[in-house]
Amino acid sequence: MKTINDLPLLLPLTSKKIFMKRAIFPGTFDPFTIGHYSIVKRGLNIFDEIIIAIGKNQSKKTLFSVEKRINIVEQAFRDENRVNRPLVCLFF
Repeated sequence: MKTINDLPLLLPLTSKKIFMKRAIFPGTFDPFTIGHYSIVKRGLNIFDEIIIAIGKNQSKKTLFSVEKRINIVEQAFRDENRVNRPLVCLFF
């Protein structure tokens, strides 16, 4: 009976692939609150990278412009390189 030790080694142990765990956090973030900030900070304990997707809905009146919301998120995470520059998503 063959065991796992009888199988040929397919890859050297040093060439293991490393997979990043990424999260996407979508929302309008109007405004970006302390609660949103807390979710992202806690998410960094689980994920290697977090992408914040700021929604733009033409049919809604927002408090802040998309540009202002992007700026607020960028300032909140300016020292955290695992949070990407926010993306803008169109909601229909």
